[in-house]
Amino acid sequence: MPWQTLCINAESKISLDQNNIVIKKADGSYQSYNLRAIDCVIFNNARLTITLPIITALIEHNTTSIFCNNKHDPIGMFVPFGIHTKAYEKLNEQINWNNVRKKNLWKMIIEQKICSEKTTIRFLKEDVETINKLDVLQHSVNSNDKTNREAIAARIYFSNLFGEDFTRNRDCPVNYALNYGYKILASYISSCITGRGLLPALGIHHIGPENAFNLTYDFIEPFRYIIDVWTYLYIYSMDNDAFLSGHRQQLNQIFNIKIRLEDTWMRLDDGISKIVDFYISYLNNDRDTILRISYKDGIQLNE
Repeated sequence: MPWQTLCINAESKISLDQNNIVIKKADGSYQSYNLRAIDCVIFNNARLTITLPIITALIEHNTTSIFCNNKHDPIGMFVPFGIHTKAYEKLNEQINWNNVRKKNLWKMIIEQKICSEKTTIRFLKEDVETINKLDVLQHSVNSNDKTNREAIAARIYFSNLFGEDFTRNRDCPVNYALNYGYKILASYISSCITGRGLLPALGIHHIGPENAFNLTYDFIEPFRYIIDVWTYLYIYSMDNDAFLSGHRQQLNQIFNIKIRLEDTWMRLDDGISKIVDFYISYLNNDRDTILRISYKDGIQLNE
């Protein structure tokens, strides 16, 4: 059964009927979706009424559930606990992850991230000088990225991709799109983490005491380029002067795109789930390698 992302934009009452999520709109019309076919629900209207049974069902199914404010920005999500049958065992493993393994995994994650940036520039800009700079940085990442190659690469990458005057703290459509897309990715990764009995707050590199999603933002790094590519194609290169509801609706379907893992093309959500499993297995000493995205093959965007 194909998975889908359900975005609820209109004023509605959301309820549960057997195993279906039922959406009753203000005009009296109904829509119904089987919960087993949905992996993500985005609540994107300030005038939604949601019943407790549907909230409970979404948590029990470990369905990524994202809530947006009146500006349509994601501001929160359900983080279920206790859904894993061996929750204590899994949490204990997470607390006792080996520091050397954590540092080595972070090194591999940053190598992948810089590789994704390098490949993005190769596909979209063909700037040989920037590609070479990123290549040097990718191959000089050390344990735990002590020399902060990630930040150096990011400055080079973003200024080449979105212009020399671009900064990530600027109010502009490009940053609105990046921030929105990253939050959608982070929400799904958090669901993957909690579904495996782990706490998103306990990271391997990010350790912010007020950040409930440290591990999420450790694991997100190799996937950010997907949002970068979309933003370049549909916001930056089209010279859009606003980030509109239609753009949000397109990003809400980002999990339909396909990435290549080894010799297999798969949906982004399936790829994320598989890579998260490899990361966790590596941290648990169950394997000595991780699964990597084949960046050189690009991505298959859903049109």
